[in-house]
Amino acid sequence: MISLHNIRLVLGTLVLLGMGSNEVSAAVPGNGVLDFAIVRNGKEIGSQVYRFREAQNAVEVNVSTRIKFKLGFFTVHRLKHDSLEIWKGDRLISFSSWTSEKNIFKGRMKYEVAVEEDGDNLSVDAARDGWRAPITAVPASFWNSELVRANTLIDTIDGAKLAVTVEPLGEDIISVNGGQLGVSHYRISGDMERELWYDQDNILVQVKFTAQDGSEIQFIPR
Repeated sequence: MISLHNIRLVLGTLVLLGMGSNEVSAAVPGNGVLDFAIVRNGKEIGSQVYRFREAQNAVEVNVSTRIKFKLGFFTVHRLKHDSLEIWKGDRLISFSSWTSEKNIFKGRMKYEVAVEEDGDNLSVDAARDGWRAPITAVPASFWNSELVRANTLIDTIDGAKLAVTVEPLGEDIISVNGGQLGVSHYRISGDMERELWYDQDNILVQVKFTAQDGSEIQFIPR
């Protein structure tokens, strides 16, 4: 998920939320919103929207994901996901998420994840298992460019530990809302496979990966 209608204007007026020692180290958009269409093989099937706000000397990041994939008259997959990240500087203070998923083949599933700062670590409480993550671990929500320097990610849906390697693929130029934008391109491999593109201000502008069924999924800014 960049600006709803004026991406180039917003990208030119980016600011960092927060002040002083509580300033979040990762860049966020000046209008406080990243809005992406989720596209499967060229057809939109959902959305992922990030909303940023300063609150009590921290930065809150709300992520809302909605997916509805249909084949003909049948809904094959439906997902509703909401999460909240709280950051102070470059430290994740807490993360929580709630996900409801319904798949025609797998049935209905629900997940809750809670992450809290615990000394020099992060305590991860999830239905699958509880574990302690290094303080440098980052939720796999992609907006935060600190992710490209991490080797441990936290799955935002089920809280699983994701061991990853991030490979920089160099500078590139991509088409965004009818314009050309210079970006940095990265590939994540390991327990999660993704390609990510960030602009010169480290704002997320595109995500791409191959789903389990072989389809191509993209997050494209609106």
